[in-house]
Amino acid sequence: MKLSKYFPPYFKKGALDKCSLNTSFMNSAGVYIIRKGSEVVYVGFSGTNLYKTMYRHFQTHNDKRQERFIYGKYETTVRIIKCTALQAEKLEKKLILKYKPVDNKMKYENLSLNLPPVNLTEDFNPFPDKQLLTEDFPF
Repeated sequence: MKLSKYFPPYFKKGALDKCSLNTSFMNSAGVYIIRKGSEVVYVGFSGTNLYKTMYRHFQTHNDKRQERFIYGKYETTVRIIKCTALQAEKLEKKLILKYKPVDNKMKYENLSLNLPPVNLTEDFNPFPDKQLLTEDFPF
């Protein structure tokens, strides 16, 4: 598994909003953590397309058949953990149980899993040309 530092999901480029996450994550599995200030508000995972799954939380949504939490593009920071789909599913559950994010309430109320410890092998920077936030977030 590889762990990023927290970073803003969008940045301004002139009058345009640009995604911070590199499109190389389009075919990657992993977990993403969304944080407002120092509080974790949402933990999610994708088994196939981390980029698309995470950025849905920052786009307007009018489909009433699907519940989705929408966050402001400049109000949050995100962290990415790249791993396999199976690892991502297990890690998401572990992080939800540990941090009890307010927007995952329905998920963690129904979880009672005994999961093995997860080892993060190294830090990585998903955007080598950008400065990332340097805050620590212990697991």
